[in-house]
Amino acid sequence: MKFNWVHALNWKVMLLRIVINGLSLALIALLFPNIVIKGDNLLLTLLILGAALGVLNAFVKPIIQFLTLSLLFVSYGLVVIIINAAILAILSWLFPDLLEIKSLLAAFIGGGLIGLLGMFLEYVLGLTPPIVDDVPVSD
Repeated sequence: MKFNWVHALNWKVMLLRIVINGLSLALIALLFPNIVIKGDNLLLTLLILGAALGVLNAFVKPIIQFLTLSLLFVSYGLVVIIINAAILAILSWLFPDLLEIKSLLAAFIGGGLIGLLGMFLEYVLGLTPPIVDDVPVSD
């Protein structure tokens, strides 16, 4: 039996995560004047940045988390804010014409808020399954 990537890829979830990433970046740029989203077409810019942030979160972030695993436990997870700030800085470095971070403090605050906003929006939009299933277990 041949594996079909088209059926295995959940494109709706992928598109929703791109929108969530773009919306998180837009909210952070609205809250902090030191994080600037540039570009002629704001919607297209946010979609490009959201897709790139998703790729970085999927491939680069786990590698950094693995390399800083001992620090993750010692700091009770506060290293995740530094990792998110690094991912945000990498995104700004990859797309200097679309995203500008003017200070290190803005990168740290933006990194912390990226994680919180992303988690909140994923929960509100139904991408995160509940911890306890609401369907009763029958014997």
